[in-house]
Formats: sequence, structure tokens, C-alpha cells
Amino acid sequence: MGFFKRLFDKRSEVPTTTDTPTTATQNIDTEQWVTVEKFIPSNDPVENKLISVLMAAIAAGDNQKSHFSIKNIQKLNPKFKLVSLLATSIAAGDAPEKKFIVKSIQRKVD
Repeated sequence: MGFFKRLFDKRSEVPTTTDTPTTATQNIDTEQWVTVEKFIPSNDPVENKLISVLMAAIAAGDNQKSHFSIKNIQKLNPKFKLVSLLATSIAAGDAPEKKFIVKSIQRKVD
């Protein structure tokens, strides 16, 4: 699993080269990558109503005179969750004592 060690190990340095870029490197630079969002809007009205009621009740506590307005409800993107779980599970195979945090996931635009 040397790939993930190079990917996640902060102690290793990337070797620098002074050669001119090849055509393969130039093709990689022109490819478009899009960031996969961690959260996506929730479109289920029944689920949104339940979440709104629960969150307002928790936030209000014992103060019955308070008023809350929930403007945006989002849920975890299932694609982001799957990719982050797979990547961290594979990386943990090399170093089970370490913790990994996925900060961003990108996908190639076809």
C-alpha cells in the first residue's frame, strides 16, 4: 500500500524535477476536476418537517417564548460518505494507529 503511504504521509517530501513537462503531464493539467460536496440539500418534505420540529424544540429548551426559523436543511452526500470510508479504510490498513480526515473529494469531469 505504498500509494496511500505517499498520499497520507506528511513526512515524506515530493521530489522536485527540473525537466520540461511531457505531453502526458500537459494532458493531466488540462483535465477538469469538480469537487464533490460533503452535504447536499434535503428534498424530502416529511423528513424536513420532522427535523425542523426536533431542532427547534432542542434549541428552545425551556424557553417557550423563543421563535426559530430554519432556512436550510442539508444531509450528508452518500457518494462523499462512500468514497471517504473506502479511502480511509484502505489507508488504515497500512497504519491502523493513525486517524485520517478527508477534507475534499474531487471527481473527473467526463
